[in-house]
Amino acid sequence: MISYSVIGSKVWKSIGNADASQNIINKEDIGFLDFQVLNWHRSIPESLKFVHPDSGRQVDPSLPRGLRRLQVALYLRANQMRILIYRPVLHTAASIIANIDFANTVVKVSKDTIRILTHINRTSDIYKAQQTMFNYFLISALAVLFLAVAHAPAEFSTQCRDEFYQALDLVRGLSADSYVSKRLWKTIKMLKEVGPHLGLNIGSDASDAHSSAAVAMAGLAGHQVDEMAIFQNGRKGNIDTPHGMASDLTTLFEAAGSYPAMENGFGLSSSEMTSGEFVSAFGQEDELARIMRDLF
Repeated sequence: MISYSVIGSKVWKSIGNADASQNIINKEDIGFLDFQVLNWHRSIPESLKFVHPDSGRQVDPSLPRGLRRLQVALYLRANQMRILIYRPVLHTAASIIANIDFANTVVKVSKDTIRILTHINRTSDIYKAQQTMFNYFLISALAVLFLAVAHAPAEFSTQCRDEFYQALDLVRGLSADSYVSKRLWKTIKMLKEVGPHLGLNIGSDASDAHSSAAVAMAGLAGHQVDEMAIFQNGRKGNIDTPHGMASDLTTLFEAAGSYPAMENGFGLSSSEMTSGEFVSAFGQEDELARIMRDLF
């Protein structure tokens, strides 16, 4: 953890503590910092290395629960540091276009974090017992997927949908009184205030028809959705609850994923690409990144 913190201080100095609107993507810095994180994870003792469910290897059933928890935590810490390194790439549609490989990397890492948390939740009680720690990883990964979909909907909305809804299943298990939950709810409220000004029907007065569309799209994606939570949105129910937040995020995600008309895979016209006038589903340039910054 000392070695990890040394790398973290470098990330914070060069990327994490920069104002999003002033941040300049330095590909060499990003590549070198990511290299250091990957080397750090390779250097940890074998007994602390997490057996990824996609590796095909079997987890030792006699492994002590505490040791398995440490394995998961160290693996997710590596993912989290990589998310912080690559996150600035997602601040604008222009940056995504200019750094598409980096954008794909941070989305891939975030999806992996969500899949691991979902796997751990299904196969053990480690996630439920340590939500205070694990939910920081969850919300950060969820914010990455949302940034990517809002700024480049045609590129990312389909490939992020499965993990997005897996994350929402975990969000439903949040404590309504937790700090992480309150941060997420604050961000959702800000997004719901910004959206209607841009023509997105995502406010608290969203119609039942719009809610039905969100449920239908989620169903087509193969996800079980709590329809009562969806229809109790807005004035009809208590929306500052985990179920309400999941419902709001469903609507926000589907609204962002379908905005605006796609002409080149990024939701931008050729003239917009050349003129530098990039518009995301939630405002100009890095507006969405500014709103969601607290989630990181």
